[in-house]
Amino acid sequence: ISAFIQLAWTANAAAQVCDIFVDDTAAGANNGSSWANAYTTIQNGINGATGGQNVCVAGGTYMSGANPVVNMAANINVYGGFAGTEAQVPDRTDPTANASIIDGQNARRCVNGAANATLDGFTIQNGSAVSGAGMLVDYTGVTNATMNVSKCIFYNNNATGTAANNGGGGLNFIANDLTDFINLTNCIFSNNSTGEDGGGFRQQGWGGGTAVQSYIMNCSFYGNSATDVGGAVRAYQTNGIQIINSAFWTNTAGNNSPQIYGWGGANVTVSFSANHQAPGGGNGYVDGGNNLPVGTDPQFVAPPLDMHITFPGSACIDAGTNVGAPADDFEGDTRPDNLIVDIGSDETVSNARPSITSIPPANATEDLLYTYNITSNDPDGDPITLAKTASDTCGGTLVDNGNGTGDRKSTRLNSSHIPLSRMPSSA
Repeated sequence: ISAFIQLAWTANAAAQVCDIFVDDTAAGANNGSSWANAYTTIQNGINGATGGQNVCVAGGTYMSGANPVVNMAANINVYGGFAGTEAQVPDRTDPTANASIIDGQNARRCVNGAANATLDGFTIQNGSAVSGAGMLVDYTGVTNATMNVSKCIFYNNNATGTAANNGGGGLNFIANDLTDFINLTNCIFSNNSTGEDGGGFRQQGWGGGTAVQSYIMNCSFYGNSATDVGGAVRAYQTNGIQIINSAFWTNTAGNNSPQIYGWGGANVTVSFSANHQAPGGGNGYVDGGNNLPVGTDPQFVAPPLDMHITFPGSACIDAGTNVGAPADDFEGDTRPDNLIVDIGSDETVSNARPSITSIPPANATEDLLYTYNITSNDPDGDPITLAKTASDTCGGTLVDNGNGTGDRKSTRLNSSHIPLSRMPSSA
């Protein structure tokens, strides 16, 4: 299983060149040939691509009167989160810094998936549909198909249907047979809802057995709700779901299993994860081992919008498995930061030490006031406070200029070392 996930991730990462460009602010030829001449809608970019090409989408909010807003095509890879200067997919450093938002305006579905396609680096929000409000991947009548979804944020999507086959507020996956798969990697599902089941993610399809058709790796589920069962994840009349390195917190369901529910012989196997719900009880939720104790709070910073985990402090840090894990997190930070990957969509980054440089005057006269110029830099961009330590016996004063620089004033000639301290700051 892990080998399959790793293979799928590697194949996606190998796609390098931006073939088609989309930017909603472009004012050029509108033919997708460059950022200057980019298409202004994602749909036109997809329609202009051929099999295997990469559509690169600049940051912006993309809406449409069409339903869905975006209709994907087979064998087309769509990447969001670009600044509008990049030539290749790896040139995009952080998809969240230039958020590409697909907005259903609470009136329509955001995305329809396609066979052997990739959606990467988007915020999918405010979708409304009977099922699959954020995204629907329907492989009915389709075989040998895989949908890869990575670094996507599903937020505030609502599946309004109440019939047995409805649900999947964030994403609904319908498999045709055992050759159909979906891979969810580094995704966030927050505040999605459904009038039926599977507030965050729902899988429905072939049979009901032990074969795995959905792979969820390093994802975070928070605040999703279902009127029936499976507030976060629901497997319905289908084969299994495998969940690894993922975090679940404060999801709710009206009838049963607020986090995870499987039915009709479908098992949802969870390992190396943090969950608010105990396995067992006939709900199809199977403990795959190495999970954090039930009820362990992942300590998301400010959910549902800020789904980073608290550093330091979160039990999810260094608690996952490296086997099959992606090479980076939802915003491009390298995994693992330490020796072991974190649980959830976010990989915490250790706080780097600042550099401090003290430049003494070239000449000084004894007993006269002179000044050291002090400069500092923090690689993480954290604020720096300059202050004398209690062990500083050199006398004089230290003035913090408030911008990472300071002035040390003294009448002593031989202060070759100036002790300084950095006040604590968060990563």
